[in-house]
Amino acid sequence: MEFPRLETERLYLRELALDDALDVQEQFSDPLVTEHMDIEPCNDLKSAREIVSFHLHDTGVRWGVFSRRPERLIGTCGFHCWDTATARAEIGFDLRREHWGQGLMKEAVIAALRFGFSRMSLASMYADVEPLNARSIGLLLRLGFEHQTHMPHSEGLLVYELSAVRYRLQNSSATQ
Repeated sequence: MEFPRLETERLYLRELALDDALDVQEQFSDPLVTEHMDIEPCNDLKSAREIVSFHLHDTGVRWGVFSRRPERLIGTCGFHCWDTATARAEIGFDLRREHWGQGLMKEAVIAALRFGFSRMSLASMYADVEPLNARSIGLLLRLGFEHQTHMPHSEGLLVYELSAVRYRLQNSSATQ
């Protein structure tokens, strides 16, 4: 599947490329950005290239999240572990610390949700989140994800899920 550039009011999302490795290294070298991720801070360009390469070869897509003014990579967002048989994918996102609390990741994730449910025909999306990652949990809850107590938790992670049915119901009532 081709993953197009997505546009929002303040951002654009485009598929990460190996040319983005230096910006990825800069972002992921911040231990507060990687604190709740399953990676160590990225201290060299080789590690950053490996991160980008992983996403390029995984099922799904990882978009770079770019601010329009100034034009700069400020985060990433996307789907991995896309299972076409069950029409399910895991969503993940991260943002440079200096952009936290501005609603930018919410804007990016909304664009990704729209694409996932409409163009990828996903039946549901889920996120595995560390219990102490209050910012990500708060964002997921604001977007309608629900904590799944019946799903197996891997390595102490919490699972949040949003079904296509719930997504459509939320968004049809929001436009009325």
